[in-house]
Amino acid sequence: MLFQLEPDNFNQPDDDLLDDLRRVAAMVKPAGITKDLYNEHGRWCASTMQKRFGNWNEALQRAGIHPTHRVFIPSEDVIEDIKAVAVAVGSTALSMSDYATHGKYSGRVIYRNFTGWEEAVRAAGLSPAYKLPIEATDELCFEAIEAAWQRVGRQPRQIDIQKPESSISEQTITRRFGSWRKALEALWLI
Repeated sequence: MLFQLEPDNFNQPDDDLLDDLRRVAAMVKPAGITKDLYNEHGRWCASTMQKRFGNWNEALQRAGIHPTHRVFIPSEDVIEDIKAVAVAVGSTALSMSDYATHGKYSGRVIYRNFTGWEEAVRAAGLSPAYKLPIEATDELCFEAIEAAWQRVGRQPRQIDIQKPESSISEQTITRRFGSWRKALEALWLI
């Protein structure tokens, strides 16, 4: 496998981002464009669109595309999903990482509805459980990036670093190196 950095796409104009979003939407019709489909076929990441335009649905609307997924999930739906995950894992104490692996909502949805994981899990009638974080070394970050590179067959994007394939998150990597691009460049230099 060839490990080669793609051009730096930092600070691209809004119109270039929106044009690429429209291109992918036209390609995947009639299924409708999702973040996962965009991540698979787009030039940038869905998270880039979200950061630039505020959220995924706003990016779609700016591109003239009708959003296909609801954005605001009622807290009752989140509570029911937390309960379902607890049953699936067979525990009355649930960690956020267990929920992230088995649940259907993101941490953002949980924090939109509750002040944090503890409040959400208690609202579901359960106890919060906490897993100790692993220490993120440069070597562990590089291993995660290399594994993702080999798994997806191209330069990985932040979205490609995810559990259960990776023991650390892309946020940990970007915090350690200052940005995703700096992490890729640091790997390139070793």
